[in-house]
Amino acid sequence: MGISTETREHAIAPVRDGLMELIAEKRPRHGPALREFASAYLRRLSADAAESMSAEELFAEVAGAFDFAATRCEHPIVVRAFNPTQAEHGYERSGSVLETNTEDLPFLVDSVRADLLAQGIGIQRVLHPVVGLERDDAGRILRVLHPREASARESVMHFDLEHRLEGAELEALADSVRSVLGDVRRAVLDFPAMADRGRRMVQIAGAGAARYADDEVDETVAFLEWLLQEHFIFLGYREYKIDADSISVVPGSGLGILADETSSKFARPQAIAELPAGVRERALEGELLIVSKTNRMSTVHRHARLDYVGVRKVSADGRISGEARMLGLFTTKAYAEPASQTPLLNRKLRQILRHEDLIEGSHDYKAAVSLFDSVPKDELFSARTDDLRRAVVALLSLEGDRVRLLGRVSPDGRSASLIAAVPASRYDAELLDSLTGLLRERFGSDAIDTHTVLGEGDRVRVHATVHVPDGVPDVSLRELEQELISLTRTWEDGLGERLVERFGRARGRELAARWGPRFPEYYRTSIDPAMVVGDVANLDRLEREGEPFVVGLQNEPGRTRVALYKTGGKVELGEAMPTLEDLGLRVVEEVPTRMLGGDGETWVQDFGVLGPGDRPLDLAAAGERVADCIAAVRRGDAESDTLNRLVPVSDLDWRQVNVLRAYRMYRQRIGSRFTQGYQNEVLAANPELTAKLVGYFELRFDPARDPDPDAESALRDEILADLDAVSSLDHDRILRNQLGLIDATLRTNAFTDSSPSAARGTGKHEPDVIAFKFCSADVPAIPQPAPLFEIYVYSPAMEGIHLRGGTVARGGIRWSDRMDYRTEVYGLMRAQVTKNAIIVPAGAKGGFYLKNPPAERDALKQEVERQYVR
Repeated sequence: MGISTETREHAIAPVRDGLMELIAEKRPRHGPALREFASAYLRRLSADAAESMSAEELFAEVAGAFDFAATRCEHPIVVRAFNPTQAEHGYERSGSVLETNTEDLPFLVDSVRADLLAQGIGIQRVLHPVVGLERDDAGRILRVLHPREASARESVMHFDLEHRLEGAELEALADSVRSVLGDVRRAVLDFPAMADRGRRMVQIAGAGAARYADDEVDETVAFLEWLLQEHFIFLGYREYKIDADSISVVPGSGLGILADETSSKFARPQAIAELPAGVRERALEGELLIVSKTNRMSTVHRHARLDYVGVRKVSADGRISGEARMLGLFTTKAYAEPASQTPLLNRKLRQILRHEDLIEGSHDYKAAVSLFDSVPKDELFSARTDDLRRAVVALLSLEGDRVRLLGRVSPDGRSASLIAAVPASRYDAELLDSLTGLLRERFGSDAIDTHTVLGEGDRVRVHATVHVPDGVPDVSLRELEQELISLTRTWEDGLGERLVERFGRARGRELAARWGPRFPEYYRTSIDPAMVVGDVANLDRLEREGEPFVVGLQNEPGRTRVALYKTGGKVELGEAMPTLEDLGLRVVEEVPTRMLGGDGETWVQDFGVLGPGDRPLDLAAAGERVADCIAAVRRGDAESDTLNRLVPVSDLDWRQVNVLRAYRMYRQRIGSRFTQGYQNEVLAANPELTAKLVGYFELRFDPARDPDPDAESALRDEILADLDAVSSLDHDRILRNQLGLIDATLRTNAFTDSSPSAARGTGKHEPDVIAFKFCSADVPAIPQPAPLFEIYVYSPAMEGIHLRGGTVARGGIRWSDRMDYRTEVYGLMRAQVTKNAIIVPAGAKGGFYLKNPPAERDALKQEVERQYVR
């Protein structure tokens, strides 16, 4: 929102009144002149600046600028850069101050501002009053008038800079600005003469008919006349002559910034034969009109590379006899005009359309014209027609997500122009920075100009010009294009390619389209697409099979990645961590990711883990077993305890470990001096011997194997030999008890469909039970007197026991809320023997125990009934 003049006048009134009083008080001799100077100075003072300054501070600044302007005398330009102090200047600033005084000319403020910014010097405040000054013969100020009333106007500029410069930096800044103002003065004062030389260039072009075709001459003349219609800022002019064996500057031809002819390497005649081949060829051959960018930066108006317009002089016999050269800048009016309507460019466009045989009004014709008009004018002016034609044809033929890089080297070999065409979906500021960095590295130059064009449809073009004063190095455009393609590759591109590699073209593309957009941005920036292939496969399985969760494992540098893919919300950390730790895995990080889309509650929950020895797991050997075990615990098919450590360190899967767990639990129910945790540690510490115990169990009871008493006996002997080598007495006792329990087992359901240890891949999610029938007398260390038989039932949800005193016995089954339910059932069985003595020879009794009974009474009743009849 702007500030009205009335409000501004009200804001500066107090400081202005105080300023005028101080002038009358402290500078009565200069009173009228200084007051008029101060009034001009205040015309550009903002309300904010006025409110932040005292009258004394403003007086010191204004009086200092007035006194500085008074020192110009006969000098055309004066500049000073300094750090004001209270003692010397009467005011202070946080940064340095730059002041100038010169006759009033166009481009002064723009040129100095551009020079400061090009040096990286920020500007806090600018005041640039234009005043009418009358001076005496010595240049001293006599009167200050309103600019409209004065015969001569002068410019005073005051810049408050953002940073404080010191010593040599201040001197360098003053020299730089003095040079800039000198260029501005020369260009402005010589402007009428340069405009006249512009008309002379038209005449020179007309004489080119002795060598060039009429249409080329006509187009050049039209272009030069177009320049004269406020389409070009003339900054410098110079002519060159070419005789039989040398090239030289035409004496006295220099104007503006090219007035100093001694600065040219052709100030003295240069032998043509001694010139580099490229320079010699460009001097003696080529088109009538030359339009290009120079390596020299403009110091006038704006900080940009100077535009170079040259016309070859042609002698009557058709020989190139010299050149008329104009340096300057195309105006904003020139850039705003459609290229297809600009002289010279219109001719190039017509040649392209004719060469490609495009019919006016057709789709391709309109597309070519539109594309041509969208190319930056600097490129259109400087590029050869054939180069432009090839670029237009290549860009029009682009389809889909293809990335192209087109390029050419300028005729003088000191710049390269490139066009990068990329899909709009892949373009952003980061890509532009990466492309600029790539060009900087490959061409060894920091002088890179870029121009971004948002084309029609879904494509963006970056036009880049790389300036290399010592010559463009040999850079492979094909290799550069491949590097650009790598820069533009999105995360989804990489994922799609890897999915196609794994699942084939059709299936891979389908998965990429379905799942690629659903990964959030933070996930894409941290996970390589190669790792995400497994995520996609598991997420698709989660969705396709309707499972509540899926487990996946992958290795990444230094760790194993355990991922839970889950719908309905993520797994609480306190629930997931024990499962992983019971497997002997050390969790080093957890990264949950909520997938986009869908129900909003689909998660990929990553756990970074280390296996035994703080190393990643050997997934080829144990990955599937570990994933299956985690899934079994999540489903409730298996309990999570430290016995699961056997899964990653042995060949045992969770079903085989379940058999060991059932035996261990039975051992606890008949009584053991060792805790469950310690027994788990012993079994896990002896994985090879433990695996043999499971093998022995399977040899005895797996109906899929033919009975082989010899193999059973041999393996049992091998186990006994291994036990003799166990050094710990406790370990020996625990392991022998496991062997004794297997020996005491008469039958088991472990290999039927009612057991989770049955045939692999049954797909059962309802945790079934394992049952063992024991000859009680053979069970090691069983309390006496022992029953004849007992059947132990185990599942993650419940345990049960049935004791029989004889081959013929009767007795019921009951639910017990006691963890020592076997002791309770054993007592009841003994009582049943007495009760049944007159009916049957022996008694029997059974009972079961719920591991996690519901707290609510009705739910408890239902669960008891369900477990009883299952």
